[in-house]
Amino acid sequence: MSQTKNKSGLATQGVATPNSQTGSSVPHVASTLRRKTVALCCFTAAFLTFLSFAAAADQAIPTFNCMSLEWDCSQGGNERTCRVQYRAQGADAWKMGHPLWWDRVEKQYRGSVVDLVEDTAYEFRLSIPGGVSTTLRGRTWNSHYRIAETITLPAGTLTHTLVITNGGSAATGYKLYKAHPSGTTIDVANAENYCADIRAGFVILQGVTMRHARVHGLRIGNVTDVVIEGCDIAVWGRKDPASTPELPLQVQLDSGIYTEGPDVERIIIQGNRVHHPRYTANDWTQPSPYFKSNHPQGAKAVYFKPPAKGHHVIRFNEFFGDAQHLFNDVLFESDGGTSPSPGNGLVRDSDIHGNLIADCVDDGMEIERGTRNVRIWGNVFDRAGVKTICSCPWWGPYYIFRNVVVRPYVPADPSRLPNIFNWSELRSVFLIGVGRGPNGESVRPEERGMGYIYHNTVFAPPGEGMTFILQPPSKPGADTPVVEGDGWHTLRNNIWMTEPFRMGTNYALYRWNSTRPVMDYDLVNAEVSRRTAAGGHLLLGTPHFQAGSFAEAARARDARLAAGSHGIDGGILIPNFNDGFAGKAPDCGAIEFGSANLKVGVSLWRPSDAKSD
Repeated sequence: MSQTKNKSGLATQGVATPNSQTGSSVPHVASTLRRKTVALCCFTAAFLTFLSFAAAADQAIPTFNCMSLEWDCSQGGNERTCRVQYRAQGADAWKMGHPLWWDRVEKQYRGSVVDLVEDTAYEFRLSIPGGVSTTLRGRTWNSHYRIAETITLPAGTLTHTLVITNGGSAATGYKLYKAHPSGTTIDVANAENYCADIRAGFVILQGVTMRHARVHGLRIGNVTDVVIEGCDIAVWGRKDPASTPELPLQVQLDSGIYTEGPDVERIIIQGNRVHHPRYTANDWTQPSPYFKSNHPQGAKAVYFKPPAKGHHVIRFNEFFGDAQHLFNDVLFESDGGTSPSPGNGLVRDSDIHGNLIADCVDDGMEIERGTRNVRIWGNVFDRAGVKTICSCPWWGPYYIFRNVVVRPYVPADPSRLPNIFNWSELRSVFLIGVGRGPNGESVRPEERGMGYIYHNTVFAPPGEGMTFILQPPSKPGADTPVVEGDGWHTLRNNIWMTEPFRMGTNYALYRWNSTRPVMDYDLVNAEVSRRTAAGGHLLLGTPHFQAGSFAEAARARDARLAAGSHGIDGGILIPNFNDGFAGKAPDCGAIEFGSANLKVGVSLWRPSDAKSD
């Protein structure tokens, strides 16, 4: 069918040209970065941000609620802790931030400040012993984007791909392509590869229902500054012709939202439901024709094809399926590739929070090879893979905090599980995050960086509990210390409930032969196979939940501790991560006693063009 294009750059195939109206401007913000190099000033319309593509230097890189900090310091070192203080500009009092991590390769202190207020200017004072200091300044993003033009899509059902080739600009703002008030559905009936194809930057696509794309529900090309919000995407993808009628597998990487291009940057995915791929994924007990092994293949909810530039936010979404429509991984896929590695497309300076992540067989999210100032918090994982998070370090640091894991994925017949990563005793694990070499050794220079794991709650419903918290880095039968892995993780103030698989003893950490306390101030119900890997404040016990038993609390996705439970006041102060605790000390787990239950999903989202409260 012939394709026509209106002046707004909306390509339509056999559909009426939508109405267009000028949207009103909304407040926008600026982020000022202190740099040693000449910076290019670029307005991103939803938020002003100053970007420098010259040599890396001192900078504060914002998202809505976080700030990445980078400080090149010739006098720095592992033995010299970098103190962080921050405040909103104009405030009198400074708050303590989390110390920055030292990157010995780049000679740089690096890390994040979290829990910031949107559209607010901040200053950050960094210092190390000896009087060396610097101050960085930045402004957080604003959710209320500047709208250059609003294009209202036709009501009813469109039957061809919506191709967007005309976006806004740094100077004028975003172009908002908005569903009709009575609803806009794009159903291509498996006749076209995508329901929507975004080929321009500074675009918002809002409120559209997308169904029956042949390959990907929605594609984003090699562009920057795109917002996908309030959409409902389902029933996409191709069947692998080599799969069987009994197990119709989706073609590997056919995704609900798919981006590709080396310049992809600042993609905001918020308030969407991405669910029920057309076919399913095999679990670790079933064959994959793609991998020619039992490694899972199938759909992704979101995939950033590497390489990309990162600086993304994924928040307030619901990613789910059912027993007949399982994801391989819900979020992302890493690619080792050649040097320099393409990574995973998430890359750096990115946030993932407030999401429901459910119904996958391998990884809830695969952030490995892209963990430079990446923050993951406030998500609920339910039947989200045999590995909740795969995060083999790549530059670092990254932060995983205040998430709730209801249950991992458990195959119908776990006895058929192979030796996953050489471990017959491994049925499921919260985190994989060491180097790829023997005993966790780095095999590439990019494999470095600390993972800070704070205030998470992992349930253990009977028969569905985690086997271990961290993937054992040592080979079976070995008893050597973790190579370089002493710097991979810091676990504090978590609740880890586990149950054994193919072994008689329940272990929270198994063969994690670290020479420093990787885990401390955590509440566990299991042993640690090597005591040097745990500190002297590890709590052994079982929590009690307000919602009842493990099974009842898990079904309710309610991680609030009951009065008098183990774990209350059992944690340690971590600046910027639990400043507002009640009682004698912070509680273990995702939710401080007396606080509301964790809320996730689309109910938290507000449209970008909505008026401020």
